[in-house]
Amino acid sequence: MSSHNSSPPFEPGEIFPEGDPLEGVTAADLDPEIAVALDIPATPPAPDAIGEAERLISRFAVLPDPAYLPLAIWAVATYVSGEFDAFPYIALVSPTKRCGKTRVLELLELLCFKAWRGTSPTSAALYRMMADSPTLLLDEVEALRGKQVSEVSQAVLAVLNAGHRKGATVPRCDGPTHQIRHFPVFGPKAFAAIGGLPQCAA
Repeated sequence: MSSHNSSPPFEPGEIFPEGDPLEGVTAADLDPEIAVALDIPATPPAPDAIGEAERLISRFAVLPDPAYLPLAIWAVATYVSGEFDAFPYIALVSPTKRCGKTRVLELLELLCFKAWRGTSPTSAALYRMMADSPTLLLDEVEALRGKQVSEVSQAVLAVLNAGHRKGATVPRCDGPTHQIRHFPVFGPKAFAAIGGLPQCAA
């Protein structure tokens, strides 16, 4: 006599897949009447880019609750900054060191369009970078604040102060012939500083 094997011939999930069998199916994949009967949208829902950005920021940075959503909206908006006549700056300020400002800039670097994060760029480097329309994430901006601001710092502040308006440019002598060239400076910018921002960049 053959022994009776009580084990099922198939492993669970081999015949009936786990999860929603209609996941990823759109109306274009089905007969129109079936799509209506199953209440399948004509197009898949758009990804929640702002919600995902907000969740990432809130996971790795501790901020006041009202700050997460504006940061997420700002980060997503950097991808279409050219559609705006003016683009707001983000200011991350704290009373002392090690409060998380740089961490927030690091997160924005992951989220923003063509992000460049750094400290103390020269004015020449700054307006040449801006010609490529990046998102500037500048740390330690308090170095530009003081009673005696250097000529280089004044030039950097002038570029930053003009850069929130679309079409703004700075004239500079460029090349071996010192030809006047107007460099665009418009684009998204975020600053981190201890104590506050320089008045010219606020």
